Amino acid sequence: MKVDDEGHVDFNNDFHTTNGRGTFELNSIPHGNVRDIPPLRMILILNRNFDILPAIVKLNHEQAAAYFMLGETTGTSAGGISETGKALRIPGTNPFFPMDHASQGNRFINLLDNSPKVDVYLLNTGYIGGEENSKFSKKVTIDHSKKLIESLLKNELIWENDDDFGYQIVTSNSSPIDTTYTNPKELYRRSGRIAEYEEIKTKLILARKDFLSGFENLNKKIIQAI
Repeated sequence: MKVDDEGHVDFNNDFHTTNGRGTFELNSIPHGNVRDIPPLRMILILNRNFDILPAIVKLNHEQAAAYFMLGETTGTSAGGISETGKALRIPGTNPFFPMDHASQGNRFINLLDNSPKVDVYLLNTGYIGGEENSKFSKKVTIDHSKKLIESLLKNELIWENDDDFGYQIVTSNSSPIDTTYTNPKELYRRSGRIAEYEEIKTKLILARKDFLSGFENLNKKIIQAI
């Protein structure tokens, strides 16, 4: 995206970056009365992972704030050569938040605690079982996510506790896609890599807690949720 000296925006120009942002006023698009919009019932947080995160999980409020703060993703060319392909953690709405990042997580959990009917889900848009070039990896495709969200909206998904991470995962009998996507531990077990799974789990939990602990003013419940 490039802006000329007269303020005209060329959204098709990627001279500076392929990752652009634009804002507009609500009254610039056709819509009905904004007061008729139904109450918020669901939040989806995206996470681009590549090993043991299911394609979808259900989070409690503390976990939701934690993963909002973790902001886990994989860098693309839009972030420059230094970020391409690297696992990143970028809190909440960074880089658009000018204050203490801990206040993002604290505000997020506060909003959720005052909105008890809102459910939060985490979606993995990356890979299961390994990175892109691994012979064991399986890509979570748009179609996978689409089927999961459709089942979610139809209230067809049944949830059970994941003992390793504390969040909830889809039961095998209610998953609309291959269950190795909704329960990666099964993929590692079937391929004789359960020891690798346990190692990844331990390192991941420690790394996440260490990252969140770096925010001095962050609500301790958020850190403990990992």
